[in-house]
Amino acid sequence: MLHQLIDWRLDAGLFVLLSLAAMVVVHLRLKRRNGGAGMPLRNWLVLGVLLIASVLVTEFSGEHERTRLRDMLQGIAPTYAQEIQLMNHASVGNKTSAEDPTYLNMIQAEVRWEKANPQVSDIYTYRKNADGKVCFIVDSETDYNRNGQIDEDREQR
Repeated sequence: MLHQLIDWRLDAGLFVLLSLAAMVVVHLRLKRRNGGAGMPLRNWLVLGVLLIASVLVTEFSGEHERTRLRDMLQGIAPTYAQEIQLMNHASVGNKTSAEDPTYLNMIQAEVRWEKANPQVSDIYTYRKNADGKVCFIVDSETDYNRNGQIDEDREQR
């Protein structure tokens, strides 16, 4: 739900609505207190400019951060891919035992990489199987909710 709220920019819309509502309350109180004189037009214009500027700055900052994170991941992903390839990833598949030393070595590497890069929430590999379906090959346990425990189904290996 929070993700949809942010994706649809409802947070910005809510901010604008609450700001306008606060301005209306101030306007009505001034009108009642001053015998009909409410908030001057220039104050409404200043509020409008500030709201537009704040939404634009927020959008620009968000896009800048998304670009920074994407660029960072594009820089480290090839390193992970090369390392996992050097660990003989091609020998691991759907029928590989969960106790296979090559597989376990890759799991341990993913755990180390995630600890070294806390901004990366998960590292995993996948490929198409014989049926053409994409499936996970190596995916370590991941503490998505950051509570220090692997306690949800989706957090399991």
